[in-house]
Amino acid sequence: PPTLERLTSEVRAAFKRPSDITFQAVAALPYLQACIRETMRLYPPVATGVPRIIPAGGREIMGRWLPSATRASVHHYSASHSAANFRNPDSFIPERWMPESTAGEYADDAREASAPFSVGPRNCIGQK
Repeated sequence: PPTLERLTSEVRAAFKRPSDITFQAVAALPYLQACIRETMRLYPPVATGVPRIIPAGGREIMGRWLPSATRASVHHYSASHSAANFRNPDSFIPERWMPESTAGEYADDAREASAPFSVGPRNCIGQK
């Protein structure tokens, strides 16, 4: 209930008429964006990672040697629910994504571990 109340207040304060609701205006609501990111962390749209193929010559990943042509990926759900990456990993806490969280209780969260739309050149261009 407190999360819903805070989100409702933010949305209602930002929009007086339905015509005020635009992609740019919605993107400017920090708590709404935090709620979306937290939802994607807890329930990633794709549970498995997008596989990448190890290039010729092989590569070391996290201390393990992988030969070329091996498919490797990060399992989104596991990474996002790991206590090694997130404090209280199974709880819905949008505040962890707010700018002030970098100095608070969730300052040590590995936010980059939650990448539900991939990263790098394969990152979803429509996520914003």
